[in-house]
Amino acid sequence: MFDPTLDKYRPYPTSAKPTGKARKERAKDSSVKPLLPLWDAWVDTLELSPETKADHYEMIRRMIVKADAKTTDANWLTDATIAASTFNKRLGYLKSCGKWAVSEGKIPESLFERVKPRKTTKKEVKPFTVEEIQAIS
Repeated sequence: MFDPTLDKYRPYPTSAKPTGKARKERAKDSSVKPLLPLWDAWVDTLELSPETKADHYEMIRRMIVKADAKTTDANWLTDATIAASTFNKRLGYLKSCGKWAVSEGKIPESLFERVKPRKTTKKEVKPFTVEEIQAIS
């Protein structure tokens, strides 16, 4: 069913998006959990090699630390100025982490499920020049 307010299509409903003082007060709320411990616990369950952890997992961890991200806020990710393909990969990891946290009862719902991937542009590959095509024909 279509939502004319468009709230269900946003990472945060417009009416619930905390700004300024409200954002700080929400961060102090004891029911709002920091994302970092959940991220670290999820990554530990994957039993990855140190080399694999050093890739996207570590970069996402740095983003979480820098933003002091909470489980109820996805703006730190959606506002990030990163390439669409990088954003989509990181969003996939965060969605997996969120699903795990919900299944373990650590959070009631994953906010990342509502975040939409960014559109990527596909380069058109032209393997042959016009002259090469004519030579082949």
